[in-house]
Amino acid sequence: MAARLTGREALRLLPTLRADPLIAISELTRAHGDLVRVPLPRGNQLVLTSRPALVAHVLVSNQDNYRKARTYRPLTEVLGNGLLTNEGESWARQRRLVQPMFARRRIDAFAPAMVDAASTAMDRWAALGSGSVVDVADEMSALTLDVVGRALFSTELSGEASQMAPALETVLESFVKVVRHPLFMLVPDYHRWPTPSRLRARGAERHLRSVVDGLITSRRAGVAGSADADLLDALLSARDDDGNPLDEQQIRDELMTFLLAGHETTANALAWTLLLLSRHPDARDR
Repeated sequence: MAARLTGREALRLLPTLRADPLIAISELTRAHGDLVRVPLPRGNQLVLTSRPALVAHVLVSNQDNYRKARTYRPLTEVLGNGLLTNEGESWARQRRLVQPMFARRRIDAFAPAMVDAASTAMDRWAALGSGSVVDVADEMSALTLDVVGRALFSTELSGEASQMAPALETVLESFVKVVRHPLFMLVPDYHRWPTPSRLRARGAERHLRSVVDGLITSRRAGVAGSADADLLDALLSARDDDGNPLDEQQIRDELMTFLLAGHETTANALAWTLLLLSRHPDARDR
C-alpha cells in the first residue's frame, strides 16, 4: 500500500523539491517508505518508488502503459521528436535505426576520437601556463562536445559550431527554470511564455538549428565526412518501413538530441569526478 501525502504536506515539500529534488525524494523515502503518492495541482499526482520490482514493472515489463511526464514538453521545443522526447512505436522505430551505431565494435572505434579530443584539451590547458585558473565545468563541456563532433559526425565543431556549448547550456538552464517554476504545474503552456530565460533559449535554439542544418548540408554535398559511416551517414541513408528516407526535420531532431544528450550528462559526470578526485588524493593516485 502506498503512503499518501496530504495537500498540506505536499505544499511544505515543494520548496525543497524545487531547490534540490534529490534531497526531497530521499527524505520522502526515509519518512514514508518505498512507495509514496504526492498530490499535485490540477488533479495530478506524483508517484515515487524505490522498490526494485515496481521499477522493473514500469520500465521493463509494462512500459507501454506509461508515458513520459509533461516535464519533457519544454524539451520538444528544441529537440522535436528525437529519441529523448519521442515514445511508443515511433520511438521504437527510431531506436532500431540508430542502435547499430552503438554496437561494441562501433564504440571501440570511437576511442581514437576520444583520445584526440582529450589530447587537444590537454594541449590547450598546458599552453595557459602555471597558475592559470581553468573552469572545469566549461572545459568538460567543450571536451565532450568535441568528442561528440568527432565520433558521431566525423568533424571538429569549430567556427560557428564552437558556440554550441554555451548555446546548449542556455537551453538547459531555461528548461530547469521552467520545470521548477510553480506555474509549470498550473498552466499547461507555461513553457511557451516569453519569459527572459525562454527568450534567451529561443535565440540559442536558432543557433543550434543553424549549426545542425549546416552539418546536414555539408554532408549531403560530400564535405566533412569520413571513410567510416557515422551517425549522420546512418540517418541520411536510413529508410522507414516503407522504404522512404527520413525527412529533414526527423534527421535534425535526432542530431539535436545526440548533441544535447550526448555531451551534457557526460560533461557533468566528468566535472564532478575531477572535483571528487581533487578531494581524495589517495583515489586520484590509484
